[in-house]
Amino acid sequence: MKIYKTLIAAISFGALVLSGCSEIDDFLNEEPSKNTLQAIETVDQLDAVLASYAVYPVHFFEEKPDMLYSTDDFGYLMNIHDQKPYSTFMFYYGLWNNENDVDDRYPTWNGEYTKVFYANLVLDNLDKVKGDEKQKALLKADASFLRAYCFFTIALAHTLYYDGTNGDELGITLKKSTSFEEDITRANLKDTWDF
Repeated sequence: MKIYKTLIAAISFGALVLSGCSEIDDFLNEEPSKNTLQAIETVDQLDAVLASYAVYPVHFFEEKPDMLYSTDDFGYLMNIHDQKPYSTFMFYYGLWNNENDVDDRYPTWNGEYTKVFYANLVLDNLDKVKGDEKQKALLKADASFLRAYCFFTIALAHTLYYDGTNGDELGITLKKSTSFEEDITRANLKDTWDF
């Protein structure tokens, strides 16, 4: 009787596995798509682009300790170090030591330009989508502000402060579209701060 039950269980299990194999074969026979991007057609889709800004790796919230550690306002105090040692990357930023591999958990440059890309994506597509004109105007304002704020943040971290007399110094790259063909030459400091 025990052998009979084991045989029935084995046959049932085999039938179950074989019935599932046809579904697996169907899945494996499906051709993969190289382009899974969806066309942006509505204002709601553009709104979703700006609404997704808290998703990794964008992090639109202000988590930029690399900017703090590389300022003149940050100091290394031994009594604090004795209680909670500073991390290695804090020293690299604080000493402006570019020869070592700096921990890039807080990449201000990459993070801000990623946000600029999202803002430009919205601005580039506003005239091409269907939707309410008031919502389009609001999205244009939001995306324009976001791009300007990101440029401001990058300029604070990576250029001299513009004082009106040093306008010919190097500023940042002012990406104004999502085109990969756009010129990425750094603007001068005056044009950076004017924009």
